[in-house]
Amino acid sequence: MEIIGVGKDQYATSLDGMIDGRILPWVQDISSENYPVWSDYDASQREVFILNYEGTIETSFDITPYNPLDSDDVQNLTNLILSYREETDECNAGEVDLWG
Repeated sequence: MEIIGVGKDQYATSLDGMIDGRILPWVQDISSENYPVWSDYDASQREVFILNYEGTIETSFDITPYNPLDSDDVQNLTNLILSYREETDECNAGEVDLWG
C-alpha cells in the first residue's frame, strides 16, 4: 500500500499543518492547468480515494468526520484503509514481492 497526498495550489499556505513532522508524500495540482488530477477523479476537499493496482477507484470517502484526537476514529480509519490492502499484486504476480 502506498499513500500520497494531492493538494490544490490554492491551499499551499495551509500545507505546513499537513506535512510538518510527517513522511507523507505530497504533490500539488495547479490551477493554471485546471486541476487535472482533481478533475479526473471529480475530487472534493478532504476526500480520500483508495485505488487498486490498476488505478481504478475501489472506494472514496470524506475524511472530515474523523477526529485525529479521538482514538476510536483513528482506529476506525486505520481499519478502513487497511481493509483494502492486498496480500499480492495481481497485476504483476510473480514479478514483484511487495510484502517480502
